[in-house]
Amino acid sequence: MNALGKGISEYLYECFPSLSGRFPHDVTEFFSSDFKAFMAAMGDRAKLLLDADADLSQLSELAWKHAKSPGLDEAAIRSLLEDWRTAAVAKRPYYLSLPVWPDFAAPNNTIDGLLPTCRVLGWDHFVEVMRDPGQNRARHEIIYRGQRGYDWPLASTLTRQFSDGRIPDEERDELLTYFRLAMRGRGPDLTSMNDEDVWAYGQHVGLATPLLDWSKSPFVSLYFAFAEVDIENTRNHSRAIFCLDMTRLKGAFPELFIEPRSNDNSRLVNQAGLFTLTPSGSENFESYVINSLQENTAIDFDGFEDLPTPEDGFEFPANEIARKLAPYISKIHIPNVRRTECLAMLRKMNIHHGSLFPDPFGAAQYCNDWLLRKIQEDQEEQRAAIDERRIAEAEAKATRTAERAENSARVAESTSENAAGTSLGERVIRAVSQQAASIDADIDAEDWAKKIIQNYARLESIDWVLKETTRANVKKGLSRQLGLLGAGSSANSIADELVEIFEAEYRKTNNLNFDGKGKPEYDFFAAARPSAESGEGS
Repeated sequence: MNALGKGISEYLYECFPSLSGRFPHDVTEFFSSDFKAFMAAMGDRAKLLLDADADLSQLSELAWKHAKSPGLDEAAIRSLLEDWRTAAVAKRPYYLSLPVWPDFAAPNNTIDGLLPTCRVLGWDHFVEVMRDPGQNRARHEIIYRGQRGYDWPLASTLTRQFSDGRIPDEERDELLTYFRLAMRGRGPDLTSMNDEDVWAYGQHVGLATPLLDWSKSPFVSLYFAFAEVDIENTRNHSRAIFCLDMTRLKGAFPELFIEPRSNDNSRLVNQAGLFTLTPSGSENFESYVINSLQENTAIDFDGFEDLPTPEDGFEFPANEIARKLAPYISKIHIPNVRRTECLAMLRKMNIHHGSLFPDPFGAAQYCNDWLLRKIQEDQEEQRAAIDERRIAEAEAKATRTAERAENSARVAESTSENAAGTSLGERVIRAVSQQAASIDADIDAEDWAKKIIQNYARLESIDWVLKETTRANVKKGLSRQLGLLGAGSSANSIADELVEIFEAEYRKTNNLNFDGKGKPEYDFFAAARPSAESGEGS
């Protein structure tokens, strides 16, 4: 399986359609080997299940070979695959369309633009990627920025104020002047500070600025990517980290980078932070960098066609232009899963709100985070204890039911059905006890038998065994009572057996033969009839 296929099998497994009502198998029984073996057999062809327009004939033939049941025809197999694809495409995460690091694509869409983009298999895989020598060269310092939304652009707070993403020079200069005036008497004197330091201070206190926060630590950026929960009802399959080679770009475009040297910004120090300045008039930061690399012939774009990716395009293969751009600027998508595990790992690296925000706000957030984690852990422990208690209660109930069934069986065995003197009550107890194992309830066979016999006495009518309607009414009444007692799906089968028991008892008590005619237990006229041995009457 190539890079595109890595990590897809688990997603496809989740999308496998329910076979209930269609095939008498579940996903593990459907194929001759286990599901993972079938996924391995598909190899790179698994991507066909994520493409709405792909031809599934290859997969149909493969699935036919792996299908366990010989009773399934090719049409049924094809129908299953189409349902599977429909479910997979409907929920398909965007990041699965991307190649796995170290390959990069240039999606050229509204999400990633021409940014060299790839994915990792998880946040722990991202940690491994950061060990790569290319990320740790002394002569090429890489800086990072983490963002929660996978489709968020590199847009500063000031950039977001304008619908076209451009910062007009006039508004930018007026905002800076207005902020300097507004700060008089409210804090440090900004009149003597250069523009870059004023923007940096404004960023710290919440001013809309053309600055973007970056960190020299990829793990600090990983924290900011995963620190906050997703907004409710949003589909955010991945989180993103941007990588920028500051050494190369700063040498050519020093105006892009701001590293405040004042000692009064402890947050910036603890976050190993710095800023990039979005140039005024540019569409966005990444397009400015890419266009500048092209204009200065740092990257050869010969043969590249700037064609937008179709909206229904799925696969973004590794691209030569993306490979050339990636050392300067790139974006890595990280699957948005196991968030709490990621934050727990970062806490062990002393990366959390308390360390990154060394002020009252950071302390408060750190304590709030601790409280939420404690509540969550307590809730998980409570759920585990409840589940454990339910399991124990179910096992105890099953044990009691089995013991009662065994006791009743012993009683039934000691007084077999054919033994003389077997009472009606004993036969009813035996009938109930024999079905106890199939009843999902803690039953008392003797108590049930007593109630059943009482109910039968109410249902019984003259010669009820001779009429189908009255016989059916007796069974219906017994079945209804058994259902109320808790017999569940076994009510009908127990009622059938009880009807036979009560019928036998009724026939015996009322001396009914198989023709339905009464026959006296003693023949008082036998002595008056001629004996066969004497030959009289012959």
